[in-house]
Amino acid sequence: RRGQEGGLQAGKGRRRFVAATVALGLLASSCAAFGSGDDGGAAEEAAGRYLNAWAAGDLPAMTAAVADPPADFASVQQQFRSGLGVVTGEVTDLRAETSGDEGTATFRATLGLQGVGQWSYDGAVDLVQDDGEWRVRFDRASLHPSLGEGGSLRVVREQGPRAQILAAGGQPLAAGGPGTGTDRIDGMAGDLIGELRTVDAAEAAQLGLRYAPGDLVGDDGVEAGFDDRLNGAPVGRVEAVAPDGTVEVVHEFGGE
Repeated sequence: RRGQEGGLQAGKGRRRFVAATVALGLLASSCAAFGSGDDGGAAEEAAGRYLNAWAAGDLPAMTAAVADPPADFASVQQQFRSGLGVVTGEVTDLRAETSGDEGTATFRATLGLQGVGQWSYDGAVDLVQDDGEWRVRFDRASLHPSLGEGGSLRVVREQGPRAQILAAGGQPLAAGGPGTGTDRIDGMAGDLIGELRTVDAAEAAQLGLRYAPGDLVGDDGVEAGFDDRLNGAPVGRVEAVAPDGTVEVVHEFGGE
């Protein structure tokens, strides 16, 4: 009986071993199917090369990371950056999943837009194995999910209201700003308050992301010395424009 029991126990042990082996095999197959194996890592690296080049505006490096770039690839990339006023870019939270010789990488993009500030959104790029190497399969939706074929993004913005300069009793010493004209007191007090002027593209870039060409800034006096506190935050939106002229608002900003 002991021999029989031992045989039964050994048989159970073998069955448990076989079951565990099968379970581990299924788990490994499942992981490989969802891109956590070697192919998934290679696909994620390929997506990272493209997206890091895209964030930096490095067109040659982007082109090298794309499978069969379309003829208008360079112009589409340049239109995207100029339409939004992209100054800086960063990509985080990159994840890739593969199935056979295709895959998808998701990411978080943060773009610095001149005249707006920072804008973040979630995006995705398609991936394909090309001659044994993973590359990006480009389409416009990889730039932003709301973009279709022939579509573009644009920024519509204006400078926010400028804060008033008040006397100790609360009466305004200087009021007005973008789109409203200006109202200044005369005399020595007016000279101390100072005047406003517009900035060009070079100075706007030097002042920071929230400034755009044509914005009003303090030229001298209190207006200049406290411009960062008096200047209103930009107000506006990012729009997706379809080839037929249909407009979709994809992001609103400002007023803070």
